[in-house]
Amino acid sequence: MLRPSNRRFRSTGPTRVAVAVAVAVAAHFAVATSGLAAKPAKPTHSPSAPPRARVEVVVDSAFGLRVEDPYRWMEKPDNPEFLAWIRAQGEYARDQLDAIPGRAAIAARLTELSHGAQ
Repeated sequence: MLRPSNRRFRSTGPTRVAVAVAVAVAAHFAVATSGLAAKPAKPTHSPSAPPRARVEVVVDSAFGLRVEDPYRWMEKPDNPEFLAWIRAQGEYARDQLDAIPGRAAIAARLTELSHGAQ
């Protein structure tokens, strides 16, 4: 026999996606109409491109197929070269994200909305 659940109704599936899209559109509209979007992004010390990874092709044979792996050296997470590359990638990404006009306002508003939903 099926019994009704005592749990509160939680939205899942398409409804949850629709709410997320509505919040994102509202945040975009708020920034676009607030004048924040008109300010040009000025990266402080960001390079124009992310750091390049060294390419060192290692060739394996699996079931008669030749398999090339140009980034095998990245598989060792304690490799100092890999750690330096990851750090540089993170710094580049942070610089790019911080340069987005109005990003702080969007993040603050999304935080406010998400804490209000709990």
